[in-house]
Parts: sequence; C-alpha cells; structure tokens
Amino acid sequence: MSPVFSISVMPRNKSLYVRIQGRFDGSSAQQLLYTLKQYVDQFPMIIVDTERLSCIDAFGLNVFRYNLEGMQTTASQFRYIRFTGNKAAVFQAAISNLHHLTGGESHACEKLDE
Repeated sequence: MSPVFSISVMPRNKSLYVRIQGRFDGSSAQQLLYTLKQYVDQFPMIIVDTERLSCIDAFGLNVFRYNLEGMQTTASQFRYIRFTGNKAAVFQAAISNLHHLTGGESHACEKLDE
C-alpha cells in the first residue's frame, strides 16, 4: 500500500461505506480492491467517498477499473457502486463502461498526477 494512502470501512445496513484518502496509484488501487473483495458478498451497495484523495494516478484508475469488472461478475451480492466526493467524476469516467455504476457528485479531479 502506498504510504500516503488509507482506507476506512463502515458497514451500515445493506451498504458498505468506504472512505479513501491520500494518493491513489496502482498500489492503492490494489489495496482498495482487496478491501472491497472482503465485503463484496455481504453488501449489494458500496459507496466510496473520494473527498480526501489528494491525487489520482491514471495507472491506478486503470488497475481499479479492470479488476472491478471481474469482481462484479463473480460476487453474489454486489450489484451497485457509487462514488461521492470531489473526485467522484474521475472514477465515474474511468469505469463508465461498467453497467452497474451510478452517480456521485460531478466534480472533476484537478490534478491527475504529480
């Protein structure tokens, strides 16, 4: 995991709330995917808060997008993911070809890499 990336997970009713913060790169994407896989069969909806991300690397987005599609097809419960926060639109655009993605705030990330 990137030393400047962290994840917190808050299960609530039928949803899993995930807060990510720091720099989102390939390593961060793998850590997020690993975390989601632990819960994907327990929750039909996952909400990822992107508000505290400082930077999003294009490679990290590609790693996340590619692996999320596989996770969605093998999970028994997971059907819906929503991104919120000021970086939500960046994630939406990256995985817009996945049919289960819906909404989030439409604010683009100002800086994709440092």
